[in-house]
Amino acid sequence: MDNLQGEMSENFSDRIKAARERLGLSQSQAARKWGFPKQTISSWEKGVRNPTGLYGQKIERILKRIER
Repeated sequence: MDNLQGEMSENFSDRIKAARERLGLSQSQAARKWGFPKQTISSWEKGVRNPTGLYGQKIERILKRIER
């Protein structure tokens, strides 16, 4: 179970960083554009935290638009 969670975190971390870089944004710029605290973006990219609740829903919609 822990391994699966780690894989999910890594995959999400990769997705958010790739999306941000694809748009040419710094973490601070992405945070402002997407409406999240900069520390939240940083934590997600490092795999320290995963989004939950409304943040999770919001970032998933953002990533799906960017990844099209």
